Amino acid sequence: GWVHSIVLQDQRALGGGNGGVSQLNDHKVIVCGCFSRYNYRPAYSIVRLDMNGRYDSTFETRRGVAGFVHSATVQKDGKVVIAGTFSRVDGVARRNIARVLGNGRNDESFDPGSGTDDEIRTVEMFADGKIFIGGFFDRVNNRPRKGVARLNANGSLDSSFNLEAKHGISSWEVYSSSINDDGGILVG
Repeated sequence: GWVHSIVLQDQRALGGGNGGVSQLNDHKVIVCGCFSRYNYRPAYSIVRLDMNGRYDSTFETRRGVAGFVHSATVQKDGKVVIAGTFSRVDGVARRNIARVLGNGRNDESFDPGSGTDDEIRTVEMFADGKIFIGGFFDRVNNRPRKGVARLNANGSLDSSFNLEAKHGISSWEVYSSSINDDGGILVG
């Protein structure tokens, strides 16, 4: 297998804490890609590790992702939004975008509807909790969006963000992205 994305998850956020000085042992490493095992343990395209590289068995990934994960981002509350080319997460139908809880299970409160019609290559989190996605898709939840879209925090499509309608952009293929401190989006 291979690794596409590595992000740090602050464990204090999962417990509801948000203050104090961060210590190295307050973090875990989320590794995403295309793999089925980590050190001989089942881990389907997503795994969480301690900072020393040890498998974190409290992050349930036996059912994992049916497909592979290109990108991940961690919300302020510690939940992880994953994006890629997949059809299911934790046995639940999720087409190319999903959110997992601190225990690795699918977050059913995040509902992207029918998802995207093609792969998502990058996912980023805005400061207000909205989610940017970029990739090779033409539709998001059965609505036209050419390679770029913004989702609300609950996974629904943010209809106020439509570059095609606003700027006449007919097609994008987005492989990477970054959000500036002022909320501007860089895509590549």
